[in-house]
Amino acid sequence: MKLYNIILLLIFNVFISITLIANDYKSAGSFSNKDEFISYVNFGSIVNHSGSSKYSDFTKKIARLKKGQKQHFIIKLANSLPSNKLLIWIDWNHDKDFDDKYEKVFEAKNNNKPFSGKLNVPNYSLLGKTRMRIRLVDSNFISQCKAYGNSFYGEVEDYSIIIKNVSCTSIIKPKGNHIINNYFVYALKNLKYGLSML
Repeated sequence: MKLYNIILLLIFNVFISITLIANDYKSAGSFSNKDEFISYVNFGSIVNHSGSSKYSDFTKKIARLKKGQKQHFIIKLANSLPSNKLLIWIDWNHDKDFDDKYEKVFEAKNNNKPFSGKLNVPNYSLLGKTRMRIRLVDSNFISQCKAYGNSFYGEVEDYSIIIKNVSCTSIIKPKGNHIINNYFVYALKNLKYGLSML
């Protein structure tokens, strides 16, 4: 009976370990953060100043996006070098990886200016909370320009994104402090018209 309980406990521990691994993203970082690093990220509601680190978990910082939206971003580096490259991934289908087509949303080499651009939120992206990964690497090491693993130089930062659907109705604000839904206004007009015909 005791052996049976031990076997059950081992099976349970293995199951829990596999589940935890499956429910988390593969790690990423760098071996050295003495030189270049990501110092500023502006993406939607995310405005983050940060210092040097091999990896930073900023997943408590959240940007809220809508399907079909074009979101502008600005990312700045400190101690940047001409060989620096910046890459961004977003897990659109929430499968805990960045391997799917179109999940690498940005890739560019350093031009001695802040990295900037617009990211398109695809209509096929799943609703809810997911992850964005930003990676700074040395482009001389092409094999390290990936979403996982450690690079010789640079930094990795993870953020959270909540994807919402596009609203089906628009909201108008007439004179005064009341906000009225367009459909409500339309219904009132039809009701008034119907009463006038009686």
